[in-house]
Amino acid sequence: MTQEELAEFYDAHIEKIYRFFFYKVANRVIAEDLTSQTFLQFVKALKKQEFENTKAYLYGIAKFVLLDYLRQKYKRVEIPLDDEIDYSVEMGVQHLDVFTLLEKFLPQLPKKQQEILTLRFIEKNSVSETAKRIGRDVNYVSTTQKRAFHSLRKLLDCTDASTNITEEQTDETET
Repeated sequence: MTQEELAEFYDAHIEKIYRFFFYKVANRVIAEDLTSQTFLQFVKALKKQEFENTKAYLYGIAKFVLLDYLRQKYKRVEIPLDDEIDYSVEMGVQHLDVFTLLEKFLPQLPKKQQEILTLRFIEKNSVSETAKRIGRDVNYVSTTQKRAFHSLRKLLDCTDASTNITEEQTDETET
């Protein structure tokens, strides 16, 4: 593709690519940046080889640029479960630790989840130690632990405020 053809191609598609990004990200500056990234990658690819359908290739690059942007924007930080973590839950003004929660809600969880949480947080075993003790792999322990936390969150959300742990805890501290 010659420079004149490239300039015509650019003029013909810049507005459409920009609108594509603006529609997706709803931010003018970001849409402009993503548009320029798309055309830079397109020109780099053209230097290496010619394409039969350059328009389709350009839009393919635009989609990948958008996906890469979204991956970076919504990147989740994974916290290793073996590290020291403050396993406490803030409820209202009071601060509850995981042991208070486990004491109240552990019996309501499935047996496998009870076993994992007991080994992990009451007996303070690591994920790998817990896996060895129950004869399963580390992924099983991590998944079951995540499911148990999810179940605990559901139980906490469904707990009536009048029977909440915070009130019980305040009664204990007053006596």
